[in-house]
Amino acid sequence: MKKVYISATYNDLKEHRAAVAHALRKMNYEVHCMEDYVATDERTDDRCTQDVANCDFYVGILALRYGWIPPGSNISITEQEYRKARSQLEKTRCLMFLLDEQSADWPVRWIDAVQSPDSAAKLRQFRDSLEGMSVNTFTTLEQLVQSVMASVYMEDLKWWKTSLKQEFERTLDHCRVTPVGAPGDFASDAYKLELGSSVGNDIVETIQAAIRAANNARLVSLDLGQNGGWWSTRLHLLAGLLTRYSTVEKLVFFSKKKCLGTCSPADVWGYLATAKPEVEEAFSKSLPPPTALDAAAEIPMIVSNYSINLGDLLFPPPDGDRTKVEQAIKIQIEPHMLPQIPGFNPDRVSLPAGVDHVGNLPAILGKEYPFVPLEFPTETVVIDRVSLASRIAKLAVERV
Repeated sequence: MKKVYISATYNDLKEHRAAVAHALRKMNYEVHCMEDYVATDERTDDRCTQDVANCDFYVGILALRYGWIPPGSNISITEQEYRKARSQLEKTRCLMFLLDEQSADWPVRWIDAVQSPDSAAKLRQFRDSLEGMSVNTFTTLEQLVQSVMASVYMEDLKWWKTSLKQEFERTLDHCRVTPVGAPGDFASDAYKLELGSSVGNDIVETIQAAIRAANNARLVSLDLGQNGGWWSTRLHLLAGLLTRYSTVEKLVFFSKKKCLGTCSPADVWGYLATAKPEVEEAFSKSLPPPTALDAAAEIPMIVSNYSINLGDLLFPPPDGDRTKVEQAIKIQIEPHMLPQIPGFNPDRVSLPAGVDHVGNLPAILGKEYPFVPLEFPTETVVIDRVSLASRIAKLAVERV
């Protein structure tokens, strides 16, 4: 619950302060004012300024009295409270409401210009110091209450939007999901499982990293448009191993850094197994009985056996040439093929430069899947939507 501190001189603004406090409490704000202290204008300055320091909103109501000056000070406690609020604008929103001197019908006994020239001079100096900042004026009690309610509400809404924007920017980094085994940024050139002499080692290292980082390994990225692209046989192997041995939830497909979409390893594995049952047979034969000791240690043997079994199934020895097997049966995976995979999700959210990204929150949080690719002008990142929603919800609860 947001806290509001109401600051005003005591006797002349009792009714006004009580009406404003009642209205703000009806709006579900926690209200603090001098009635929380002894029933006198001489409340302690340290206690008051400390309460101001702990509030989210400072509502200053200033009529035609300067107010009580504590011993040892040359400014009133009302002005001290105002100065404290102004000193911490990053934490406390400062709202001032001034009696319209020209229009208001005000009792003479509460006018310093009549009763105390010294106080009147200090009051004039205080009022003059407010020039240049946004202030509200009032002539009647009803007008004051309505103005305070509207101002606090609008300032709270503005504050919420600012806080939400700041939290969203921080949360983007916090909720960024980095693919397992990636040495650089998500869409970095440095991360790709290359086809060629090192392809087996790349897959081995990725699967091993996914196994050993079981609590954090949630994504693996593939770029179909670099270094020869991806063969169906290699994708079959990768998807099958990720499904069997890791906690990786999604493969994220790119083509030359452009995100194409996401799909679970299990869906990719199932699709390729149905399309090429002979390749699935080679994969299945490559799997040893699962061990409970070190599953990561099995991966190099599985990858090696996979190539052997492919060759034995399609080009049995002694006449077969195993080195030509994948060239003969592989299918180059192209971007247009991905939508054929059951479970493939091409959805992503574009975040162009120069716009308020908070406006895209509904589109991001409204997704039904846990990982959302966000396309920025210079990169694509994937965020954990559930984590993002949780952090935004926490901010909303704190606001209430």
